[in-house]
Amino acid sequence: CALPILNLDGSLVTTARAKLLVSDYGDVGVGENTTGKAFEVTIADMAKVTADELEIGGDRSGNITVDDVQPEDMVNFNTLIVNAEAGGRNITFSNTASTFKELYATADNSIYVDVDLESTVGDLILNADIDNEGWDHQNTLRFHSGAIMTSERDIVLNAYHNGIYAQGDLTLNADRNVQFDEGGTFSGNLVISADHTQTGLEGDFILTQGNINAGGNKITIKADDIDLSGGRFTSANAGL
Repeated sequence: CALPILNLDGSLVTTARAKLLVSDYGDVGVGENTTGKAFEVTIADMAKVTADELEIGGDRSGNITVDDVQPEDMVNFNTLIVNAEAGGRNITFSNTASTFKELYATADNSIYVDVDLESTVGDLILNADIDNEGWDHQNTLRFHSGAIMTSERDIVLNAYHNGIYAQGDLTLNADRNVQFDEGGTFSGNLVISADHTQTGLEGDFILTQGNINAGGNKITIKADDIDLSGGRFTSANAGL
């Protein structure tokens, strides 16, 4: 059967959310280097969408790869929503670091962050367990060693049952809150900075559930307030 083809010779215009959804579980490429994916959403395609939000993928999407998306590629919309909601599907941020205005990424299986991510207007939200049923797939959120996430507003991370992993050092900088909806295991130093630029937005660190385990590595948290009511830390060297 033929592969799905996205061909935007014209433009899409809405005041609400524009959706580019896959119909037959084909893999998706977003941004640069999308060649070879069944469903390609290029930088040129994104420039033809005028909306408040652009959603790509959906509940019949295959795996999604995001590469080198920049704010100028989102000039006509504010929020990029990347959904790999079909059973066992993943999202991978790879090759070149991406900077979004605002990003919501949700996957049924896992999210792999192999490059640095940044937002310039809104939140960075990564949810690697959209159905909240960790028994069905891997449901992990994995960061490469030395990863840095920087958000103009909140950073929110979720996986299943302590399923957030960093392969080395991980730095999370947010102008407002940094929120873990699950715990995880960190193989390097973990640095969390809420209210990172000290703009008066009163950023907090929130752990809603689970355990954050850094072993013998250092955990450093800077925030206006720290809410650990739902979980706990394990580290030989923690600083709050």
